[in-house]
Amino acid sequence: MNHLKKYLLVSFLFCMANNIFATGNERSKNIYLSIGISSASNYDRLSIQNRNELVSDAFTKQYLFNALTLDLGFSQEINKSIFKVKSGLFMHLSSAEESFSGYFSVPLLIGPEIGNKVKFSFFFGPHFGYLYTSGRIDEVREYDYGFIIQPQLSFKVSKNVEVLIGAFLQHGMRTVEKIISSSKTGDRITTEYQFNAISPFSIGVAYLF
Repeated sequence: MNHLKKYLLVSFLFCMANNIFATGNERSKNIYLSIGISSASNYDRLSIQNRNELVSDAFTKQYLFNALTLDLGFSQEINKSIFKVKSGLFMHLSSAEESFSGYFSVPLLIGPEIGNKVKFSFFFGPHFGYLYTSGRIDEVREYDYGFIIQPQLSFKVSKNVEVLIGAFLQHGMRTVEKIISSSKTGDRITTEYQFNAISPFSIGVAYLF
């Protein structure tokens, strides 16, 4: 429940930040939806400690999953300058072999936008995330925070519609640690998780109002 309250608070603050930057120009805002494929990695490191000895980094692996990426949100200009601010919901969703992996994040991104009919943007900023995996040996449900870097091209196809083509790098800063004890041997197994993702291509649409 405390995590849920923090999540709602951060979402509220992000929305308030966008309202603060509102310019009153009816063409300064848009809503957007982008879809892409991301290669996400969840770093998994195990160390085993039994009653008599410590074996550090006894087993190290990194598993990758190709995820469907959804980026849904809204953006607007800051004080009629070349800078824009955007926020929304970033999702990495993957399902394979009776397992599911999902990383959900709420970003607050800012960056310059250059051009008229064809625009180049470079967004960057922090995000608040939630990692969930199931169907594996160890299920993970943990909150996270980190940053996103997102270059993007936009092409105006009509008065109110733009096509978006972009890429992104997303990095989770928090290392999640879980400790599992073996009832048979008395060993303690420590598992660490850290989320990272990169997408070389995504495509979407934005509606200007």
